[in-house]
Amino acid sequence: MNRDNELPNGFQDGDFELRELEEQGRYEAYLRKIGKCSHTWRQIGNSNNDIPKGFFKCLHCDQIVKL
Repeated sequence: MNRDNELPNGFQDGDFELRELEEQGRYEAYLRKIGKCSHTWRQIGNSNNDIPKGFFKCLHCDQIVKL
């Protein structure tokens, strides 16, 4: 394990990355709880699927959204 001695209080880069991921997860859970979709799990439209080019399909709520 590589240790970055320049960071204060013994924190590592992974600690900061994990904090950002946890904040993002809490925000998305909050949006789902109040009935809104964050459209983060999506499939981009192309000629191989039924989604038009320039749009994506949210795989959480099945809504077609323009890019």
